[in-house]
Amino acid sequence: MLLPAPALVVWILAARPFGITLVDRDGGAPVAGAVLETNHRIALATDQNGTAAFEEPGLEGQEVFFMLTDPRYQLPADGFGIRGVRLTVTDGGSAVVKADLAPDAGVAPSGPFGDEATRLLARDSPAPFERFEIDVVDEATGRGVPMVELRGPRHAYVTDSAGRIAFWELDGMGVPAAFEVVSHGYAFEGGEVTLTPRAGERTTLFVKRRLPAERLYRVTGGGIYRDTVLLGLPAPIQKPVLDGKVIGQDSVQSAIYQGQPFFIWGDTVRPAYLLGNFFASGARSLLPASGGLPASVGIDLQYYEGEDGFSRPMAPIPGPGPTWLDGVVAVPDAAGRERLMTAYGKFPVFADPVEAGMAMLDDAIGQFQKVVVWDGSAKVRPGGHAFVWRGPSGAFVQYGRFVRAPATAEALADPSTYESFTPLREDGTVARDGAFGAPAWAWRAGAPSPRADGVPVGMSADQLLAGHERAFPGGERVNAHADSIAWNAYRRRFVRIFGEAYGATSFLGEIWYGEAETPMGPWVYSAHVVTHDGYTCYNPHRHPFLDEEGGRRIFFECTYSSAFAGEATATPRYDYNQVMYGMDLDDLRLALPVAVYGTSLARDLPPDGPPRAPEFFALDRPATGAVRVTRALPCEVADLHVEGPAAEEVAFWALPEDAAAPGAVALHRYLGGGGLIFSTNPALGLIGLTPDGTVGKVWESPITVPIPLSGYRGPVVASAGPDVCAAPGMVTLDGSKSLAVDGPLSTMRWTVEEVADAVAPVTVEGERAVLALVPGVYRATLEVTGPSGERASDVAMLQVRPASGCACFSGGAGAFAAAALLAFARLLRSRPTWNRRA
Repeated sequence: MLLPAPALVVWILAARPFGITLVDRDGGAPVAGAVLETNHRIALATDQNGTAAFEEPGLEGQEVFFMLTDPRYQLPADGFGIRGVRLTVTDGGSAVVKADLAPDAGVAPSGPFGDEATRLLARDSPAPFERFEIDVVDEATGRGVPMVELRGPRHAYVTDSAGRIAFWELDGMGVPAAFEVVSHGYAFEGGEVTLTPRAGERTTLFVKRRLPAERLYRVTGGGIYRDTVLLGLPAPIQKPVLDGKVIGQDSVQSAIYQGQPFFIWGDTVRPAYLLGNFFASGARSLLPASGGLPASVGIDLQYYEGEDGFSRPMAPIPGPGPTWLDGVVAVPDAAGRERLMTAYGKFPVFADPVEAGMAMLDDAIGQFQKVVVWDGSAKVRPGGHAFVWRGPSGAFVQYGRFVRAPATAEALADPSTYESFTPLREDGTVARDGAFGAPAWAWRAGAPSPRADGVPVGMSADQLLAGHERAFPGGERVNAHADSIAWNAYRRRFVRIFGEAYGATSFLGEIWYGEAETPMGPWVYSAHVVTHDGYTCYNPHRHPFLDEEGGRRIFFECTYSSAFAGEATATPRYDYNQVMYGMDLDDLRLALPVAVYGTSLARDLPPDGPPRAPEFFALDRPATGAVRVTRALPCEVADLHVEGPAAEEVAFWALPEDAAAPGAVALHRYLGGGGLIFSTNPALGLIGLTPDGTVGKVWESPITVPIPLSGYRGPVVASAGPDVCAAPGMVTLDGSKSLAVDGPLSTMRWTVEEVADAVAPVTVEGERAVLALVPGVYRATLEVTGPSGERASDVAMLQVRPASGCACFSGGAGAFAAAALLAFARLLRSRPTWNRRA
């Protein structure tokens, strides 16, 4: 896939490589077989003359720090104890580096080492037409795949962000060679390929993506489009090989501030020295609507730079250790001005913070200044990835799953406004309500939220909202670590991207996707979307403002690093940098079981209903092997039917009764109290209910916590009202419970169609619609538009019976009795541990 040309095409090419000769300080003898390595993990091996050749677009004229790996020698240490040498790289230049014999000198590496580097320095660098272009592309999209490694007989190569390798070897051109093709999350058929590189030619290798997320490009660091530049081809970003003198960057935070994306990173590495900026780095960019690149193409960063051109500190807050920022968010102040706020901490190396609080960006100096220091005993502390949520009760900054504060600058500066979603009081005791004294979850100021690894006394695991993550479809437990949650307009749910600790193939390199009705959950079934073999990609963060196609395509990045990857060999240029992934939410591998309340999905519940606990989990869209479960028409007994009549509304999707699926259980139908009850509990007959078969297979809910769904239905909510059973005549449709949290709805439109007839549907504008209907079954769809343009819809089924046989009802005593029995069964399931049988 050809990438679009940038506004400015940068062409950087050295006339000749830069030569480094490593010698013994005492005798002056060349040190062969040693490895010199830059801060961004470019490794150079010295040949038999102790010579290494360095050529890296973007680093010409720059100071570059080199470290030495050799069992015999070491470089001098500076005042920080760091061993290395700083060299100014010039075209065709050279330097001699003197190494000292190590106190515990080991055995010299075995040769022969050849003279390749010496011969490279004797000639010009290869021109683009002398190179052999290797393109590695995703067979499903035709797009180049970054970070694919080709391991050859002489050297290893890694594709740049366009999926390209600019191959040239002094002794390798025109010579057939076998290359092993390796990449996290991608597979190459056969595992290796034999190539005969020839000047000016090109070959394409197709790899198969194993998981839903597509690796798109590297966001930060040096040489992002190195090989593209060496081939003389256009890159999509304006600074494709070096930007802000950044070659490594850790853990991103982002927000829209003053109409532009604003990015903050943690520790930042520069070419000139091992130590860089440890007080946060910042950059801005443009949204596509303002002339920026689409997220699927790239991000042009505009770094906040110092006088030396290096990314400068954004939070030089006094105190020991680095400054790390968390929960960056834009909110208004009392005067209506937009403010960029963040939590901060002062962290001595690998220790708890010695100071933490809230800081605000001072636009005049482009740095964060602290506005409040938190008391060390505070039980509620904002942190993690933040977003603003506007609901019926107001606007809040939500920090991850369980912490929030009013979305104003003044509130964020006042720790007394911070709240946890918790069943605990401020003193740590469990608040209870209901007939069985179930833990009472609510938003509480100053109270801690329980953790999955520390269940409070008197509570059980199913009374927690954390620690229930399970892989789908396998059902294995997932140890969630670091998440990024935000609303998704396409799925009309909250989407969660999170890492996994101690994953099957890496310690912190697996990334998962989940959906839930609220930021608090219920987070249960998740899809594995990114993998790293023995490597780390931690602190994943989704950028909601980069969504494309109305949220159908989302984007997130993570910090790719060997820091927690054991013996893994670091990937040159990519290591300790941000890698962007894109994902299509229509991918069937993301069709996950979601919570069902009673027998309804959350979107089918009244928008002002009470908190509800999930009864079970089921699919909300078609998926491989799934069957429709429909809801009986309004004038019939409230029942569920597998593959019911086309006139019936789909309630959810389930698996067939004979399906062999891990974790799937039968959904039982019971008769009791004059109505029907549906439950995954096979033993409800013990409380007087009569078994009446099953309705496919669904997934159990491990959670019994009532969740306040009504506060999180979305910025725009459509409510077509309950289903209607009526006699022929005038029927009124009421959409008065529809709402937009940011202002009045701009449009409300009803579309009513007879299900079994080909007659054109009737369209009515307004909150209410009064229609004259003859006997039949009708589907009434209400579509609403909010002040910001976001849309929502809801469906009400209408059944009009002939006048002589109308058995119209909206529930009745039988349904009420059945609901009471089900409520009783639910209470049995959620009663406190001390009243539960072992």
